Parts: sequence; C-alpha cells; structure tokens
Amino acid sequence: MTLVTTFLNHRHTLKRERIARTVTRSGVLRDQRVEFEATHLLDLHNAVSDLFDKWILLAHIRGERQTLRGGDLHTTRESESNPELDRQLTEELEEAGSAAKAAELSVRRLAGLVLHDEVRGYVRDAISSIESFHTRYESLTLAEMLQQTDAIARQLQAVREVVPARLRHVYTGILPSGI
Repeated sequence: MTLVTTFLNHRHTLKRERIARTVTRSGVLRDQRVEFEATHLLDLHNAVSDLFDKWILLAHIRGERQTLRGGDLHTTRESESNPELDRQLTEELEEAGSAAKAAELSVRRLAGLVLHDEVRGYVRDAISSIESFHTRYESLTLAEMLQQTDAIARQLQAVREVVPARLRHVYTGILPSGI
C-alpha cells in the first residue's frame, strides 16, 4: 500500500511539474513575443517618423526650387533670377532625395517584421503611395506634386498614430479603436 501511495504521489508530482513547466514556457514565449513586437514597433515608429520628416523636407525643397524656376516642375533650366540659390536647392534636393530613399528602405524592411496585419497594411499602403508617386513624378505639375505629397504625408502621419496605438495594445492588452 505504501508503495502504491508513493507511486501515485510521485506521478501527481510529475504531472504538476510538467504543467508548471508548460505554463512557464508559454509565459516565456509570450514575453519574448511581446519584446520582439515592441522592439520592432518602436524601430518602425522611429523609421516612419524619420521618413515623414525627410518626405516633408523633400517636398519643401522641390516646391521652393520649382517656384524659383517659374513653377515648371520638370524644367532643367536654371533660374535666371537667382542661379546660386537654384544650384544650392538642387544640391539640397539630391541630398534630401537620397536620405528619403534610405528612410523609405528602412521602413520597408521593418514593416516586414511587424506581427500585426493591420499595422503592416497601413505601412504597405503608405509605401505603395510613395512608389506610385515616384513612377508618376515626371508627369506631375507642381500643384499635383504638392497635392500628392500632402496625401502621402497624411498617410505617413496615420502610420505614426497607428504604431503607438498598437504598442499600447501590446503592453496593456486594451485594443484601441481604429486598429
């Protein structure tokens, strides 16, 4: 009888330990998932903010240079009224364009690591709009370019709002409206 009791106690102890290990393992996995998602959301938020700033700067320089050139977005003719400023703006435009492209690539790379489908969708839509803008840029008038730039800036701002909302959800478990 003592042997049977010892056997049953040992079996129950092993079962409790197995359950405790499973619970601990699932808790660790959840913590790792939360850490992974939070890290990538923070990185994405920083990258989107950087892209937003660079996008606004790029649009501003494009608009300023084209206004200096008489409003023709695609003229290669330098401004006659202020050629030095025109050259300076052209250099700034090249630098800003390279920086914006690098920021765009960073956002694209980080978006693939985001676990939440809706957040990833917001990012994908903004990047798609930027790609579409680049393909149509040569045929845009100055007014259309500014309008498209503003629409993309609004999309990037939406991403900047959705990412922190998702981050709050990851930490608090409270799902905000809109995502």
